[in-house]
Amino acid sequence: MKSIRSHSPKIAGLLVGCALVLTALPSFAASTWSDMGGTCGSPGLLMGNSGNCGVGAGDTVSMSASAFSTTMVGNLAGNTFATASLRTFGSSGLGVVNAHEGAATGPDSVDNQFGTDAIRLTFSKQMNLSQVLIGWNGTDNGNGAGGAGDSDISILAWVGPGTPGAVAGQTLQITGAASTAAERTAAQTASTLLTQGWVLVANASNVGASNGATAGGTATGLPAVIYSSYWLISAYNTTFGGTFDNTADYFKLTGIVGTTNGITNGKVPEPGSLALMGAALVGMMAMRRRRLVDR
Repeated sequence: MKSIRSHSPKIAGLLVGCALVLTALPSFAASTWSDMGGTCGSPGLLMGNSGNCGVGAGDTVSMSASAFSTTMVGNLAGNTFATASLRTFGSSGLGVVNAHEGAATGPDSVDNQFGTDAIRLTFSKQMNLSQVLIGWNGTDNGNGAGGAGDSDISILAWVGPGTPGAVAGQTLQITGAASTAAERTAAQTASTLLTQGWVLVANASNVGASNGATAGGTATGLPAVIYSSYWLISAYNTTFGGTFDNTADYFKLTGIVGTTNGITNGKVPEPGSLALMGAALVGMMAMRRRRLVDR
């Protein structure tokens, strides 16, 4: 007959094993960056290619932003990304100044008027984005030729190995050249941006307060399965998929809301975490051996 004492080591081993497993799991915490037009740099400042946006509220994850565009000099849309400049606009948000634009000529938003503008966000830990907040936008302000304009947004994440190479030099189909499903598939296959580690997470059409969103417009509903340290917030391009109009999209970025899993810079859990998991398994094996002895 088994004694109560014989179960004590089993229970202790189980508790230790469970504690070690729980210790090895990554933590999850929410982070929010708001008023990016003020926190990434002084309002109205033309910052060059990159700006440090600081630490998000609610966590210790830091973020920086970089600007890119497929615009070529001379009002032409190209298909190769080059570095562009970030510009802060206070509460209106963070915009992009590309090769065609100047600090005073505009529109200086993230747009596809002369090519496709995009802002890359780099986080110190893997993030899952739940909201992309915009301020000034074409949907609410009717920007564009003849007053026509909206705010179609594409959101991409890096899921390739290691860290992504520079967005500059990556290719994307010329705006307007992929109008059918077959043409979009061909454009995606030809795009180095979409075949070397970046994936489309969501397209959001006509984002802005006029379609019922709040805080100047919110693109929501990103899948919870994607955690990445690198995200690309872009004006819409037909190569990304979808059937939106592919011109006259304008917005300025005011905030990001997301959750971190605690993993640094897109890396897998460190060996120390794997060692803790192994210790837990050893504890469980010891319990099983003791059970066989007691029988």
